[in-house]
Amino acid sequence: FIPHLSWIDPNTFQPLVPPRRVAFGDNSFVEAIGTGTMTLTTKTSEIKLSNVLVVPDFKVSLISVSKLAKYGLYSVF
Repeated sequence: FIPHLSWIDPNTFQPLVPPRRVAFGDNSFVEAIGTGTMTLTTKTSEIKLSNVLVVPDFKVSLISVSKLAKYGLYSVF
């Protein structure tokens, strides 16, 4: 079972062979096993996120605030 894999459009899923390491500031890492596109639904619109990494070890989903800013988007916490 891979958490959140159902959020990825199955027509866009591409396995990563070999898996890609995702590093953290504390020098730890996890492995992404694939990429794909998902749709993020907000109160006012839908945003397609491409090249989303599928990381089985994550129990939650993360989004890069710096990537949002790069495309003129923002988040409110």
